[in-house]
Amino acid sequence: ERAEKRAALEAAKAKWSDRETELKDKTHFVEGEAGVVRTDDSDWARLLSDREVVHFQKCTGGCRYAFGDSIRLAKVFLEGCESVKLALCRELITGHVEVWRSTGVEIEARSQLGVVQLDLCQGVEVVYPDKSAVGSVVCAGAKGVTLRFSDGSPAYSVPDCAGPDDEQHITQLVDGELLTELVVYGKDNYPTTERQLSKEGRGVASAAERAEAKRGEGNEAFRDENYSQAAVFYTEAITLDPRSHTALANRAACFLKMGQPERALKDSEECVLLAPEYVKGHFRLGLALHAMGRYAEAVPVLDKASNLDPKNKQVRDAVRMAELMARKHAANGGRKPEGEVD
Repeated sequence: ERAEKRAALEAAKAKWSDRETELKDKTHFVEGEAGVVRTDDSDWARLLSDREVVHFQKCTGGCRYAFGDSIRLAKVFLEGCESVKLALCRELITGHVEVWRSTGVEIEARSQLGVVQLDLCQGVEVVYPDKSAVGSVVCAGAKGVTLRFSDGSPAYSVPDCAGPDDEQHITQLVDGELLTELVVYGKDNYPTTERQLSKEGRGVASAAERAEAKRGEGNEAFRDENYSQAAVFYTEAITLDPRSHTALANRAACFLKMGQPERALKDSEECVLLAPEYVKGHFRLGLALHAMGRYAEAVPVLDKASNLDPKNKQVRDAVRMAELMARKHAANGGRKPEGEVD
């Protein structure tokens, strides 16, 4: 069963990698234009060929872009743009528009927009046909965002994101009215709102709880011998809870399996500082030192782990091996024993 899960995960990763490559191949980049007006579908058809994603980068000076009914796009990105107007006649295949680090951008949608993501933006206006066309507007570090409606409904000013840049707010239609809420997370690490969690009878998860969930995902990946993916999960756990000594020790184990003892050493040292009595912290610190050829330093560290858990045969064996290698190392005048590679 574990082998089947590992194969399924590898297949999913390969599929995602292929999808990312395909997305890049299907992206048309518009870079550094100023004051350009491009509204003719025939021009876009020539430029796009069979590409379905458009990525505007650093376009400024009142550029106006419009995609008519004959242009079918999957997604649109705007990055580092200033004073740009974009009109979309047809619904996007993914329904997604992403804008970041841009100022004075206006997006006019003449149909449904699923998600508009605005990161570190100022003065962005999104124009919808009516309120029912609003899917969700997700903001992080955004200020001066306004939603307008072609049917004459009153405009809606999205509250500025006054918190940290990674704090997100979501605006969506709730009971017929637009509502902006803070994005929070349940224990499953899925983004939602307090209102929705309350409706489902669940509570907001603390950072430590979310970190524990990520650590659990890492443990599962580690058991499946997918050490690189496990390290990713443990990193997410550490980001959520930097004092998670268990996640640090587990990531160190991943680095050891991946042949990266220097990184394992750093994580193990942090783990030991946070939890001096945690056996695995000392054990993995000792293994990292051993893997780096620092045998004499590894012995007392592994001794400490053995003293904390005297019945652990794996630790006792590691102590004996470190002592043996330290003696050989000393007998060779500090050189690596014969047969040992660098």
